Amino acid sequence: MSWPHDTPAVDAWGIAAGYHDIEGVWHPTNPDTRQALRDAMGDPTIPPLRWFVEAGDAAPLWNAADLGLADGTVLSGVTSLPPDLPWGWHELHPLDGGPMTELVVHPPRCPDAGRRAGVAVQLHELWSDDTWETGDLTDLAALLQRVAAAGGDTALLSPLHALLPGRDQDPSPYSPSSRRWRHGLLARPPGIRPAGVSADPARLVERSRVWDHAQRALDEAFDAREPGGSDDRRWRAWAARQGDALVRYSQWCVAVERFGVGWHRWPAEFRHPDASGWRTLFRDDGESSRRADRHSWVQWRVAEAMAHCTSTGVGLVTDVAVGFHPDGFDAWELQDVTAGGVSIGAPPDPFSVDGQNWGLPPLIPGRLAEQRYERWLTAFRSAADGAAGVRLDHVMGLFRQFWIPPGGTPADGAYVRFPGDHLMAVLAWEATLADVFVVGEDLGTVEPEVRELMSRRRVLGTRVGWFEPDPRPFTWPQDTMATFTTHDLPTLAGIWTSDDPGDDEFRARLATAAGCSPHDAVPVDEVIDAAHTALLLAPSQVRLVTVDDLCASTQRPNLPGVVGPPSWCARLPVPVESIPLDVLRHGTVTS
Repeated sequence: MSWPHDTPAVDAWGIAAGYHDIEGVWHPTNPDTRQALRDAMGDPTIPPLRWFVEAGDAAPLWNAADLGLADGTVLSGVTSLPPDLPWGWHELHPLDGGPMTELVVHPPRCPDAGRRAGVAVQLHELWSDDTWETGDLTDLAALLQRVAAAGGDTALLSPLHALLPGRDQDPSPYSPSSRRWRHGLLARPPGIRPAGVSADPARLVERSRVWDHAQRALDEAFDAREPGGSDDRRWRAWAARQGDALVRYSQWCVAVERFGVGWHRWPAEFRHPDASGWRTLFRDDGESSRRADRHSWVQWRVAEAMAHCTSTGVGLVTDVAVGFHPDGFDAWELQDVTAGGVSIGAPPDPFSVDGQNWGLPPLIPGRLAEQRYERWLTAFRSAADGAAGVRLDHVMGLFRQFWIPPGGTPADGAYVRFPGDHLMAVLAWEATLADVFVVGEDLGTVEPEVRELMSRRRVLGTRVGWFEPDPRPFTWPQDTMATFTTHDLPTLAGIWTSDDPGDDEFRARLATAAGCSPHDAVPVDEVIDAAHTALLLAPSQVRLVTVDDLCASTQRPNLPGVVGPPSWCARLPVPVESIPLDVLRHGTVTS
């Protein structure tokens, strides 16, 4: 691990002795909290000795050793690392009989993003005349074609993760059922939109309204496919490449249909991936196997729709949520490496006096390291599939997370350390293999070593106009992804048209960015256009304007602390084909 064993600062479980709050006040970890978190994690897990080195490093060894490469080759009696070692997990066996050390050779940095400009999109907000209630990848493809024609080359998407199945699903893309698989309704259901389902911008999205219609349409299309036909062969070939992981997810979806959402309440023989009921059900019940195939086929439809989006030539930046819903697939599949009953959140501060409880179960850092970080890497690989870049929500979570003990409040929480240096090393490896650049959402309180390591690994930081000391984009650093706002913050139109005195500071920032006075009666469209022009000419490598701001929407996508409507339920005021994109021409200017 990346912390000393059982030191006063961090114990063997990674639990910190305390933390300094935003005002510098020290908060020691409560002994009861420490014991509750230890109980949730179980015995501490100490992985083998590990040495992470950048490819090309010819560092000397303390003692001669036999070097066993990942491919089985053995280099005998080496005294320094060969400079041409391939990436991989190798083993050093000291000739003096010392303990084996795992040698992890990785590329030094993530791929370069280059200079990019485009849009940030909350997928549920998009709509057209044919949209089935909530925005989907068909709407996205139409938008991307227009973005490309306007000169843009990049689109940041809200998370595409699979949400909890059923009519009453949690609408937040940041509380998914699975970060490895994608939501089935991202691919538009086949057929004509049924009566009662609409994309009226005056109405909030009601996902429950479309659920039954969509499932029926998917069932009919699956049953009507031609066995052995070209699409059938392509789906089965794709599913075979996904292997047992897709089988397990598809079977879990069948269990949800049978037992309901909430795997903790299922019959005992289905509560664990290795329980006995799975083998019996899918061996003896042909209908259950057919339903599992149907769920696999739905995932293939989403993959096909994603491929169509990538064919537009606009590079997609996908988003990885910091965690997953406790009732979802990931929590069920990863229950042996998660801290049961514990939730990730944030401590109390002046902006949230009670703190925050995100309701997301955390992975146990020791067990994550023991399994070579595979349980986290699967989520990254899924996001990287078909993408040009990947955004990591709350990148600080790779270094430490604020854990709330079972039954506790944020005031009872404590920070738990993660091996951030190791995670960033394997991140560089996976990003290079996938040829994607990486962005870290590093807003809020950030330890200095986080940004230092981000810079070293070429992970772009995030700059948001509402928070920058100088709101003029030409002052922002180059190694960043820049926007004016995010899904959790006010829109530009919302601020410029607000008469709330609490928004005066934001209004002044926007006026400075747009080159006007906050007291000027400048039309909102002109202010937004001026601010966007300044942003798109900024030095930041990736510059994005939100579609909410392009449409002069006053409704932010998410209201923090508000679970349910209007959060994640508002539509854009105009359809995809009417979103104004002319300002993107400024993004093609490189000087």
